[in-house]
Amino acid sequence: MSKKDCIVKLSALLAVVKKKVELVNAGKTENYIFGAGHMSTFQAPCFEFEKINPVAFLDNDPKKQGTAFLTGGVLPPNTLKGRKDVFFMK
Repeated sequence: MSKKDCIVKLSALLAVVKKKVELVNAGKTENYIFGAGHMSTFQAPCFEFEKINPVAFLDNDPKKQGTAFLTGGVLPPNTLKGRKDVFFMK
């Protein structure tokens, strides 16, 4: 896949995510991103541009949990177990 194709696909995906986030935000929910790694770092400018403001990032890696990452901290995924007022993206 060419770089241009990758960017086009990523832009289309972000458009879908933005619509979902807008719907979720209308219900006053909190947004969390799963994954505190390279892909989230790569996508961070897109989140900012699209006004997607995650409360925190979730990651299975115990070494990352409890650390600061981009605009929030890193939590273990089970922190939010059972909550229905949150929106997860990965």
